[in-house]
Amino acid sequence: MNFLRKQFLIFAARKHTLIMRNLILAFFSTLISFNTFSQTIKREMLNETGLGGKKFYAKIRSNIFTDYPWINPEFQSKKIIFSNHFLYFELNGLSFQITEIDTNLMELKGSSSSMLIEKNVSNNEIYYEKNKLSLKAVEKQKWVPRLTLDKKIIPVKHLSPGSTTNYYTSFESHETPAINWKWENINDSILKIPSYSYYQFELNDGRILFLYETINDAGIKEYFLQNASYLFASDADGVEYIFLDNNCNGNYTDAGDKFFFKSWNPFLRESKFKKISFTKENTWYDYSFFQDNFLIPYQHEGKLHFESIPENYASSNQKGILKIKNISKKSTLVINKKEYPVSRWRKKFDCEYGIYKATISNKGFVDYETIFTINDGNPLEEIICQKNISAGTLLINNIFFNDYFITIKNATGFIKTYRNTNKIEAPKGINELIIYFDGYQISHQVEINQNETVEFDFENELNKIVKSR
Repeated sequence: MNFLRKQFLIFAARKHTLIMRNLILAFFSTLISFNTFSQTIKREMLNETGLGGKKFYAKIRSNIFTDYPWINPEFQSKKIIFSNHFLYFELNGLSFQITEIDTNLMELKGSSSSMLIEKNVSNNEIYYEKNKLSLKAVEKQKWVPRLTLDKKIIPVKHLSPGSTTNYYTSFESHETPAINWKWENINDSILKIPSYSYYQFELNDGRILFLYETINDAGIKEYFLQNASYLFASDADGVEYIFLDNNCNGNYTDAGDKFFFKSWNPFLRESKFKKISFTKENTWYDYSFFQDNFLIPYQHEGKLHFESIPENYASSNQKGILKIKNISKKSTLVINKKEYPVSRWRKKFDCEYGIYKATISNKGFVDYETIFTINDGNPLEEIICQKNISAGTLLINNIFFNDYFITIKNATGFIKTYRNTNKIEAPKGINELIIYFDGYQISHQVEINQNETVEFDFENELNKIVKSR
C-alpha cells in the first residue's frame, strides 16, 4: 500500500511539474506576443503645410531670369555632347534635334518647330550653374529687419505667497524684442555673373531654351542646355509657387527640380513682408521638402496639385509589419510624431498601410531618421538602426516666437533644419546655430562635446543684439 501511495505521489509531482512548465511557457509566450503585437502603428493624416489636397491655377512662363532676377535661380544645367554635329533630347515627351551648322549657327528642329539661331553673348544676366559663380559686394536699397525693444503688457506667472503649487497671473509692462522693417541703403552681396556665349531657342509653346557654349580648362568646348521657363502658381494669400525645371526634361515637379516659395520682394519699396506659415519665405528648396511633408506636386489640366500621400490610404483597413533591428532598450522611437515604446521583446509592430517618418533617438548621437511606406508593394518594412554621428544636446531656452526654424551646420558638411523645437542632438564639435523667425535670423557658434548639454539663451542673445546698436 505504501508502495502504491509512493508511486502515486511521484506521478502527481511529475504531472504538476509538467503542468507548471506548460503554464510558464504559455505565460511567457503570451507576454512576448503581447509585447510584440499589442500596439498597432496608426497612420496620421499629417498636413502641417496645409498644402495637402490643394490645387491652384498654374501656367508656364517664359524666362525666370527676366521675371525674377533677384531670386538667383538654383540652376544646374544639363551638360550635353554633340555627336557628328547632332544632338537629340526630349522635353516632356517631345523630341528635338539641334544641328551645329557652323561655329556661330545652330538649327533646332522639333515636331512643330524649326529655327536657325545665331550665337549671342549674354550681358551678365543669365548663367548655366549657380554653384560656379562667386559673389561681389554692392550697395543697394532693400527692406532690412531691425530688432528693437518694444514695451508690451504681457501676462506673468507668480507663485502664490506661502504656496509651492498655486500660481497667479499679473499683467506687467516688459521690454520685449520686436522686429521692425526699414527701407535702407545697405552693403550687400550679389552673384558675379560673367558673359556667356549662348543660343536662345524660343519654342512655339512659349518656353525658352538656352544652349550655353563654354571653354573648359583644357581648352575644349562644352555645351549646357537649360530650360529657362518655369511653372507659376499663386494662392489666395498672395504666395507665389515657382517651380524650376532644373534637370531640363520639360517636367517642373520631379525629383531633380528646384522650388521657390515667394511671399514678397524685399528689393521693392512698395512690397511688405509676408510670413509663410509652413516654410521660410523666399527660399529655394529641393524635392526633399515635399518628401518630408508627404506631398506629391504635379501639374494637370492647367493646375498645380499637391497630393497628400497619407490621404491615399485613408480608406484602407489593411496592415503590414514594421521590424526594428539593432535598436537598444534606451532608444526612443517616434513615428509620425508619436512615441512607441521599444524593449527587448517589442521590436515588431503591426502597421497600418500608409507613409511614415521614423526618428530613432539615442543620447550621445544625432537622431537617425528614415521615411518608409507600408502598402501592397511593401507589406514588410525593416529598419536597421545604425550608430549615427556623435552628438551632445543643444537646449535653446526662452524662445518665445510661435513659428521658427533652427539650422545646425558645421565644417564636415552636416546641415539639418528643425522646426519649432528647442532640444536638438547636435553633432560633436563646433557648429553654427542659425535661428530664423519672422524674416530675421541670428547666428551663433556653439561647441558641443558628446553627451554634454549646452544651453543657449535666445532672449538674452536678442537683447545683446539690440543693446549693441
